[in-house]
Amino acid sequence: MNGFVLIILILLLIATVAGIVAAVAIPIARSRHPQRSVLTNSWVKANGNWYFVDEAGVPLKERWIETDAGRCYVGPDGARLSDTAETIDGKLCRFDVNGYYVE
Repeated sequence: MNGFVLIILILLLIATVAGIVAAVAIPIARSRHPQRSVLTNSWVKANGNWYFVDEAGVPLKERWIETDAGRCYVGPDGARLSDTAETIDGKLCRFDVNGYYVE
């Protein structure tokens, strides 16, 4: 094997390893820092919780989110409430396991 082929093989190996590291590291970094999400106006799952991020990619906090499937509420940490009952604006509100408000 000549030196040129060996160099090409080494470069391909480095590129493959770098691609694998990036493919694993980027989602982990996003899940640890939901406020740095590149998604906007959508739900993002991180650390077992769902967060709704606005057009700037910042998680919303303590507010109702209207969806096609129903109403959800995100708490003070920005996580969607689910499978619980909480008093919001003086009213007891129940949420199903998917996080939707149950009347």
